[in-house]
Amino acid sequence: MKKRIPALLAACIMLTGCGGDDAVQEQPSSSPDKSAEAAITQEAAPQTTEAVQESSDAPEETTEQITEPAIPTEDVSVPVEDEDETIEVIPVTDEYVELISVYDNSFLGLPQKDKVYIFQSTGATAEIEGETYHGISCYDEHEEKLYYMCDFFISEDGSKVYRYYTAEDRYSLLPETSSGFTQMDPTTQSPEEIFKVANALYGYFDLEAMNGLNDKMLEKEHNGTMEKYFMVADERLDTKAELLNALSCYFSTDIINSLMETPLYTEGPDGKLYSTGGARGADICYIDTEYELSILTADTAEFTAYSTYYTTDPYSADPLATEPLTKTITYSAVKRDGRWYFTNFELPY
Repeated sequence: MKKRIPALLAACIMLTGCGGDDAVQEQPSSSPDKSAEAAITQEAAPQTTEAVQESSDAPEETTEQITEPAIPTEDVSVPVEDEDETIEVIPVTDEYVELISVYDNSFLGLPQKDKVYIFQSTGATAEIEGETYHGISCYDEHEEKLYYMCDFFISEDGSKVYRYYTAEDRYSLLPETSSGFTQMDPTTQSPEEIFKVANALYGYFDLEAMNGLNDKMLEKEHNGTMEKYFMVADERLDTKAELLNALSCYFSTDIINSLMETPLYTEGPDGKLYSTGGARGADICYIDTEYELSILTADTAEFTAYSTYYTTDPYSADPLATEPLTKTITYSAVKRDGRWYFTNFELPY
């Protein structure tokens, strides 16, 4: 009603002056410019009886124009009030900010694990799978300026969080696994599928570190010497959080902690992961491995790997002159809190 009352008052005032619209549009004859113009016109025009009659009528119109009531100035301010009210101010509460603050940066997929990010409720809501979620924007503070990073949507009770991808217009339930990495599941995946990814991830520590970008380098001291590190080129794993998320899809916490003790990787000041690019090289006698699922229960799994190796120099004229050597490796996995992971692991090469 606040917006309508001023508008109706203005309408009533305008209707009151409808009979003198033409007079209101003309300037009063007391204006210096109009008087001078009228004087020049009268001198130049022929003095006919009709002209004199028109001239004598003009002052009467001018007198009516001066006495015409003007529209009060305060009523003209109605559009200004409307303009202010068109700016919709959504009340922002800290309730959902408090709920999302419970989750750590790794869970939310934010680049730096220990950095303090700024969260602000947006007032927006989204319906996802029949539930209402509330929007929260995340900002990174740098030199007293806030830089927008992404939007999250959290459930009413804070039990679920989605990340919203604007470009793709989609919601992704958190925690996300790194792009291309999914949680291992021996009940739905073949041994070959599981070990293809697990060997690659483990190999980034035990076989060859991830490749880096030559034009993005930093130096860091290690054991008294300065080591050169290069930003990881694989965008799926170019932050520590993404690498940890990927490893957690396949390995126990003990294995992950042991792997992360390596000096092969370090975090840069920009939150990116940097690699030394070191490598030990694979066993040149290694030929191949076949994997099978030996035991599977509701919460345990056991895999057997049968690896074959040359027993003579593989670069000799006939490396298969003798029978290849077969080696057997047993891998154990368990399911805890809905997540499958290996409790022991090694590469066959």
